[in-house]
Amino acid sequence: LSYFKRGFLEVRQGFAYLTETRMGTDNGKLKQVSAALDSTEKERVYLQTRVDSITTFQKLQVQVYNELKTQYPALKYAVIQPVRKIGDSAVAKNEYLVVLSANRISSTESRKIKKWLQIRFQQPEIQLIINP
Repeated sequence: LSYFKRGFLEVRQGFAYLTETRMGTDNGKLKQVSAALDSTEKERVYLQTRVDSITTFQKLQVQVYNELKTQYPALKYAVIQPVRKIGDSAVAKNEYLVVLSANRISSTESRKIKKWLQIRFQQPEIQLIINP
């Protein structure tokens, strides 16, 4: 065991090992594989961001429904979706479409709900539809 005192162990594996040992002939293949891995990772990050965004909005929908239900117990269900409003003008507008099903909601309460939703979503464009 005494002759191992000055030795060291170096572990090389994966692409780092390939880069050091085969710089000549396989360099092109290594670059292709690295580029493919980079591209796949970028796509994975993008898709994960989209999934996270959808999940966050779904949680927000449930939270807003629960907040409305607390204020208006007659509320049966809600549909809350971001939409793109397209018309005759060249400019399309982003807004929220909120459909509520509830009995006994007056026009005054409806205006209050719309104003509350505008503040809650930080969006002035809210299309509110209330069905019995």
